[in-house]
Amino acid sequence: MEKESLGFVGLGLLGSALAERILQSDVPLVIWNRTEGRASALTEMGAKEANSIQELAEKSTIVLSCVTDDNALRDISRAIVSPPSSTTLHVSLSTVSPGTIKEIAKLHEYEKVDLVNCPVMGRPDMVRSGNASILLSGPVAAQGRATTVLECMAHSLISVGTKIETASVFKLCLNYMLALQIAGLSEAFRFVQAANSDEDAFFRVFCNGPTASPVMRNYGEQILAQDFEPALFKLKTGLKDMRLLEKSIGREKHAFLLDPLIEAFHSAAERGYGDCDWTAVGTGVIAQSSNTVAQSEKEKPQLDNTA
Repeated sequence: MEKESLGFVGLGLLGSALAERILQSDVPLVIWNRTEGRASALTEMGAKEANSIQELAEKSTIVLSCVTDDNALRDISRAIVSPPSSTTLHVSLSTVSPGTIKEIAKLHEYEKVDLVNCPVMGRPDMVRSGNASILLSGPVAAQGRATTVLECMAHSLISVGTKIETASVFKLCLNYMLALQIAGLSEAFRFVQAANSDEDAFFRVFCNGPTASPVMRNYGEQILAQDFEPALFKLKTGLKDMRLLEKSIGREKHAFLLDPLIEAFHSAAERGYGDCDWTAVGTGVIAQSSNTVAQSEKEKPQLDNTA
């Protein structure tokens, strides 16, 4: 890493946490963010803020990026790889669709810039505590080069192959599985409450039986307390990921669990929970269940007792 110069693009909740890990390893870092005003905490830690993404690309042989969505990644990628950029490796830490990362890989290949797809598994608090994991997919040599930078950010780096889109597929599926568990636990609490049983006692059993999981313990505490702020992973971002998964498998292929899950996320967002933590998806589950009951009552056939 002595000869490498690092740049970091995207200073949202997750990006800032990742950049902090680099700076805590005493590695010089140039940073840039599309929205002004987010760099101050990192510059106090020693980062140098570039005036533009083009300036950052000129000063960095390796650029790491962590942005919110597919369009943002397209926009910054053009600037990162376009001359007079000095960048020869782009490490994308964003969660985007498999189709988008394949599209971006073609642009990088044309400009002779390596790309490694490295979505992060873990919220900002997990990154800061060193407990996050990072998936890697892309060219073997480029993965090796990226690893020297990523080692300070996560407790495990998991290579999932050379197909650039594989890490995106896996990340979306893992988020889907987490979202199902969060929605399921939210509904289980509702069932316990409806039976006039003790929700706290149920949660103790949940945390000490075969369903035990450190991640779900944290999520369960938020659901039980109905405490969805601050948002460490926003509900609207979870909805974005579920829709990316839906798009990647094709809408014509019915997914009997994914479809109602997306409806629950959408319902919660419409009720004003979009910027809250994604554990608020349970509010959408409840609304969805209530609507289903109301609809079934409305459509219930009436018997004619006059005959």
